[in-house]
Amino acid sequence: MNSKELIKLKAKLLCYGIKADRNAKIFMKEINNYVLDKGFMHAAHFMIDNVIINTCIEEEFCLKSPFSIKVISEHLGLYENDSFVTEIDVLKLPKWCNEYAEGYRIGDYLRPHSDNCVACWPYLLCNYYSQNKQCKFCSMGNYHIQTIIPEYVVAKMIGKSLEYNPQYEIALSGGTCHEPDHSIGYFSKVCQLIQEYGAEYISVETAPPADLKYIKELKNSGATAIIMNLEIADEQLRKALCPGKASISQLHYMKAYEKAVNCFGNGNVSCVLIAGIQSSDDIIRKSEELINLGVIPTIIPFKPLDGCMLKKHPLTNPNDLVLIATEIEKMLSKYGLTADEQMGCTRCNGCSLESLAAHI
Repeated sequence: MNSKELIKLKAKLLCYGIKADRNAKIFMKEINNYVLDKGFMHAAHFMIDNVIINTCIEEEFCLKSPFSIKVISEHLGLYENDSFVTEIDVLKLPKWCNEYAEGYRIGDYLRPHSDNCVACWPYLLCNYYSQNKQCKFCSMGNYHIQTIIPEYVVAKMIGKSLEYNPQYEIALSGGTCHEPDHSIGYFSKVCQLIQEYGAEYISVETAPPADLKYIKELKNSGATAIIMNLEIADEQLRKALCPGKASISQLHYMKAYEKAVNCFGNGNVSCVLIAGIQSSDDIIRKSEELINLGVIPTIIPFKPLDGCMLKKHPLTNPNDLVLIATEIEKMLSKYGLTADEQMGCTRCNGCSLESLAAHI
C-alpha cells in the first residue's frame, strides 16, 4: 500500500472507527486485554504496514462504520463493506502491563501507544467536570478509574516499562486541575523521579499555567517536550465547546507557547486542534500562526464518544482530515519543522496524520 492510499485509509479509520464481531474481539483480547476500552485516552492501537493507528472499536458510533475486523487463519483482516482491504495487527501488550506497582495495576495507567512510545495517564481527574464545565468533546469523566496516582508510584511504573525497553519515549498526560500551575508541579516531580530510571525523552501534556515560570520549572525537571492543547481556534466557539477551559484565554495560550518554545526549543512544543467540530480554514489559519512560533500542530478528528456531550454530532469527514494534514505539512516544511522530531506523544502520531503527510 503506497503512502497516499495509507493516509486515506488511516483518516477513515480514525474518523469512522472499526466494528468487530465476537470472534475478532476474543482474538484481539488474547493479544491485548485492554483493546476494548472506551474513551480517547487509550482506545485500540492497530498496525498497518508499520503505521500505528489509534482508533475506536467499542464506541456506539463504530457500529455504523464501513470497516470491520475479522479473523482469518490466525490473523486479522480489515474489511471495508465486506471487501478485504489488508491485514491488520493489534499492538501487543507487554507483560509488564499486567504487573503491579504499590497495588496499582500498571496497564490501567501506562501502556504502549506504539513500539517506541508509552502513554501514562496518572492524573485521572479533571476539575472542569466537578463544575459541569467539561469540554463537550471529552469523555474523561466517564472513565471507570478516577484518581491521582502518587508521583513515586508513577515513577515505579515507568521504571518497569524501561526495563523492558530502555528506549521508550514517555508521554505524560491527565486532566486539568484548579491549582494555578495546572498540574505542572505534579508532572515536574514525576519527571525528576523517572530520570533515575533512565528516561531520556519525556513529553508532558498540560494546560498553560497561570504563572508561566512553571514552564521553565518543567523543563528543568527533565521534560523534553510540552503539549498545550488549544483544541478550538475560534474564541467564541471555544467558549461554547470548552466552557471551563476557555477561562484560560487564547492570548495566554500564545504567551505560553512563546515561553515554551524559548525553554524547550523550536519543534518541542505542540498543540492539538480538533477537526470536525470547527472549520478547516480556522484550523489551517491557527496552525500557521502556531508554526510561525515554532509550535507543532496536531490535528485529531472529533469522535462522538459514548461519554461525551457531543455524542449525536456528525462524524468528521476523513477527506477534510487529509486536506488539513497536507496543508500543515507544507507549512511545517516551509518553517523547517516536522512532527517526527518531537519525542513522545507527537512523534507517536497514532491519533493524527502529520507524519504520514510528510511522505506524500
